[in-house]
Amino acid sequence: MTIQKHNTLGDKQLFDFDKSCCKAPIKDLEKYQSTDDKMLRTSIFFRDQLKEVIDEAVENDKKLLYQIQLVKDDKQILRKQYDQLIKKSLEDHDSLIQTLSARDADVHAKNEEIVQYKQQIEHLRASLEQQKYSYGRWNCFFLFTM
Repeated sequence: MTIQKHNTLGDKQLFDFDKSCCKAPIKDLEKYQSTDDKMLRTSIFFRDQLKEVIDEAVENDKKLLYQIQLVKDDKQILRKQYDQLIKKSLEDHDSLIQTLSARDADVHAKNEEIVQYKQQIEHLRASLEQQKYSYGRWNCFFLFTM
């Protein structure tokens, strides 16, 4: 039996049912050969082939939906991990700023102490210079009076 079939380009092709049936498993051929009408046999064959294609497409869709769900779950997990990393990074940043601020305050306090020590040293130098000058005057006075 020969049937005309159109492909996607619109060209007519001849489809030989008997040759196509030879590709089917033997148990399927028995089912088709039990029908006397060749047209009915052809429609049953194509219906079964279409059912197989649809079942395969449904299975593929289920697999794809499962894969999409896995990707969505992975995306949510990665988003949570990213948010946690950002939160930890901000906490570390705040902690570092506090530590640096405390160190800056310590350095500022030490600088103030150094300035005070320098002032005390300058004051002591001035005091020593003054005492040296006054002891020198007294020494001269004692030298002359003796």
